[in-house]
Amino acid sequence: MKFFTQSGYFLLVKSFTDDKSWQIQRDLIKCYFIVKSQAKHGSNKGQWNKFDNEYQSLKKQRMLLDERNKFEKAVQKELNKIISGSKSINDYSEMPLVKEKLNELLNQKPDCNKPDNEIIYRLDMLVNEYKSLQDFSNIFNIKVKTTTNQLNELDEISFIASTRDLFQAFNWLNKKYVEKNPFKNTRVLGSKLSQIDWFHTNWKFERNIKMIHGDRKHLFTKSLSNNSLL
Repeated sequence: MKFFTQSGYFLLVKSFTDDKSWQIQRDLIKCYFIVKSQAKHGSNKGQWNKFDNEYQSLKKQRMLLDERNKFEKAVQKELNKIISGSKSINDYSEMPLVKEKLNELLNQKPDCNKPDNEIIYRLDMLVNEYKSLQDFSNIFNIKVKTTTNQLNELDEISFIASTRDLFQAFNWLNKKYVEKNPFKNTRVLGSKLSQIDWFHTNWKFERNIKMIHGDRKHLFTKSLSNNSLL
């Protein structure tokens, strides 16, 4: 049986994971317990007003964060349309804020060092995309399993994907970051997977762990503990 403190449970159910969201959530929880304590032991009107003002301020910050996340999620959907070729950046001329954010994302460079192997490089890129995209599973046909440490930080990540899934994901990354695809097709990518000396990489690879609708799925696992690349 697992037990949670009340404050710990409030943190566990928080949906957003950026630093600002964590700080606001902690402040809201702190304010909640202060008010709860004052209600139990009694307090004067001035103290109540002070706590109420702090709570209202934090509540407004939380609402602004919610709006920012909705905006970024909507922009990400438009970015996917540009990458797929169904829209162009010029279609957003009448939406300057959206266009500015789209240009920022399109000019963004991969947040990882490029190793010698192109597959490892793109797997690392997928990890970064998973961290930044709220709808990762809707964009990529890749199942993700993760474990976290005691601080609720990402500790290990696993991708379950077929060679075809991986090839399509790499195509998406190549379009986003305007890079040339080194793999002509899934057959070439599959042969390259077999040629990697996985023991000397920071990834583990298990071939054909399951079959889904005739598609052989592989397992790619990376430990993020003490990782300087990500």
